Amino acid sequence: MQLSRDHHSGLLLCWKIRYGLNHKISIDRIVAYLKHSFTNELEPHFKLEEEFAFILLPETHPMRLEALAQHALLRKQVGQMGEDPVNEEMLKTFSDLLELHIRFEERQLFPLIESSTPPEALKASGELINGEWEKGNSIWDDEFWIIKN
Repeated sequence: MQLSRDHHSGLLLCWKIRYGLNHKISIDRIVAYLKHSFTNELEPHFKLEEEFAFILLPETHPMRLEALAQHALLRKQVGQMGEDPVNEEMLKTFSDLLELHIRFEERQLFPLIESSTPPEALKASGELINGEWEKGNSIWDDEFWIIKN
């Protein structure tokens, strides 16, 4: 499923943030990459989940509400990075929350959706996701996570 492939990219973003922090890369460089990744990969991914996957559960289902709340929190954190000076703790918190969110979806939410949704509805949702999925501009020249000799 495309959403699970996107989750791999999200986990890689978490790793890159942590790598940057551990190797004393400039906060500004890490934040620039995070914002680029959020705009071009995470936000479109969130929208696909909200429009085509989460709707397979009832509107008031606690796990659907939890996933939506996590999306809202991650969006809020990225928005604050444009308003407040960013520090290591903000980046670490974002990375930790994104990883927890991805693990929640992969280990709990998606299995629930798959087990409680008729196969034809799952197939239709998957086709809609694949039809709507479009990777944004993921080209990024400042690969601070790659050690250059």
